[in-house]
Amino acid sequence: MKEEFLQDMMTISQFSKLTGISRKLLIYYDNSGVFSPEYTAPNGYRYYSYGQIHSIFVIVVLKELGLSLKEVKEYIRSYSPDDEILFLQKQDEVLSKKIRQLESTRDMLRSRLKRAETALETGRKELTVSYEEETPLFISDPLPLLKKDEVPFEVWNDFDKKCKDAGISNGYSDGYIIDKESLAEKCTDRVRYLAFYVEDPAFSNAVFPAGTYLTAFCRGSFNNLNTKPVYRKMLKYVEDHNLEIAGNAYEERLLDEVSAKDKDLQLLRIRLQIRYKKI
Repeated sequence: MKEEFLQDMMTISQFSKLTGISRKLLIYYDNSGVFSPEYTAPNGYRYYSYGQIHSIFVIVVLKELGLSLKEVKEYIRSYSPDDEILFLQKQDEVLSKKIRQLESTRDMLRSRLKRAETALETGRKELTVSYEEETPLFISDPLPLLKKDEVPFEVWNDFDKKCKDAGISNGYSDGYIIDKESLAEKCTDRVRYLAFYVEDPAFSNAVFPAGTYLTAFCRGSFNNLNTKPVYRKMLKYVEDHNLEIAGNAYEERLLDEVSAKDKDLQLLRIRLQIRYKKI
């Protein structure tokens, strides 16, 4: 091998520094037949060309996409241009799915952060009436008016599957929607939907509608023993202040088991859509 030729090559240390790939991994790829140096000297020294930088980065990307070393090796060695197109299209779909999952995870963290901050700002406020902006929600299919204390595992399992099918991350603070008709009958423990709030509308399939809401807070879990007295107070407030129920009630956990192991320290927010009666 002429010295002039080697001057245009890189040693394994130089190639490692330039690409950020360790010498140990480069040697492993060489011994595995996945990626070998342009030239190996009789003394065992490995030399790489600048053109190989592109090849090694393709291998790195394929590994990051979850391909096995065997699959990477087959791709590098035997794929035709047509095979490459189909393969890359498939990997683009896989990567798009992973990106959505990561974006959903970030959205979930932001949603939890927002709820925790609201809990700290709230304290133990009494009933309040305020205008609320529209907020994206992800909800279950309509339920047959199940009592909140009796929602079976199968219902939660179906909701979890619905989330997964939509590429929605686990971990959002869950909640219930009590429909207007049940509220009119003062049946405040009948659940119409399971629900949670999202930050990005891309992950929603419904909305918390804009409007005027009566808001109350409740310590503890969604147990009817905790929420029923709060609803009783809210409905009395509606009657005493020339108000009427205009929509559903939305229950959400601002502090759940993650932030408050003691159920008595967990915090619920209940928002009931209302309007003033016409005179």
